[in-house]
Amino acid sequence: MSLKFAPSAYGSLGGIRINYKTEVLDKDNHVIPGLYAAGTDANSICNPDYVFVLPGNTLGFAVNSGRMAGENAIQFIKEHFSK
Repeated sequence: MSLKFAPSAYGSLGGIRINYKTEVLDKDNHVIPGLYAAGTDANSICNPDYVFVLPGNTLGFAVNSGRMAGENAIQFIKEHFSK
């Protein structure tokens, strides 16, 4: 068995603006109802630069913002689509 290692990098950081509830904001900073974003695609703690020599340093933000976005999306569904 052999293992091949190929270092790589990714780029997108902070392209989607969110608020403290992970709701996506439009260009005028108004909430887009029912739309949530998380991880490095949302406002990044590293915006605009990501230090590739420290891989994984956005993992905590990705995990926690993902959890928050999921919880807030569930709350939105309950409030707007429950009988």
